[in-house]
Amino acid sequence: MGRLLRVHTPESLNHVTGKGNGSQEIFGNPQENLLSLGILDDVLRKTGACLLSYCLMVNHFHLLVKVGLISLSNIMQRLETRYAKAFNKHRGRLGHVFQGRFKSKVITDKPYLRNVLAYIPNNPVKAGLVADPAEWAWSSHSQVVGPIHSSMLALDELFSLLGRDKKSALRRYKILLATSDLEFEPSYDDEPGTIVRPRQEAARPSLADIAQDVIGSTGIDFPHLRSRTRTHGVSDARRAFCLRAAARGYGVSEIAAFLGICPSSAHSHINP
Repeated sequence: MGRLLRVHTPESLNHVTGKGNGSQEIFGNPQENLLSLGILDDVLRKTGACLLSYCLMVNHFHLLVKVGLISLSNIMQRLETRYAKAFNKHRGRLGHVFQGRFKSKVITDKPYLRNVLAYIPNNPVKAGLVADPAEWAWSSHSQVVGPIHSSMLALDELFSLLGRDKKSALRRYKILLATSDLEFEPSYDDEPGTIVRPRQEAARPSLADIAQDVIGSTGIDFPHLRSRTRTHGVSDARRAFCLRAAARGYGVSEIAAFLGICPSSAHSHINP
């Protein structure tokens, strides 16, 4: 049976987790934690994804991510590959850092979302590492409640899920954490009976189909899309095409050949 492929749904909200190979330590000191957060911030900016919550434990991590045109699989491949290389270099070691593929769940209902919003920052409490989420330096909790907020977090997005305004949303967030069930265990779409399908059955639009969608939404015609014109509208349309094609699994060389541009130009559109 072929490797299972996650279904990419733009604008979906995903709970993501990954752990060290053989449950080994992957975040053992402040330098490694800061390194991972720096890489995460860069990957989020380059893929247009939003981070609503995170927690770095000693041998695993949790993220709550809203994806855009770039798929979650693409985002996590960038994140884990870059961190694994940096981790091995920092420790002077070789070999796998993460155990298999990350696990994820697309969140579609509010009760489950509320559980996850409490579960992620409460992870170190449940593990017996601290008595209060605020005591754990490597989660988003302290940045959510303030007074210092990280630009890496999409706080407006988070608060919009919890209340009519920031004040009521923050109050709801604190209540969720204080009343949460520490026995809650999340499920993942990678488990039996979930929304995954064999890779060989996965269909994707052709590059021509993607180009037609971009043309329809931007008003830029095909000759201009493939031209060397660098006006604002044309450049935006070309970038949108490259991002959509990459999100559908097309490589930089394929995208560049279709547009008649050099691979480095296509790469710059996908990774600004």
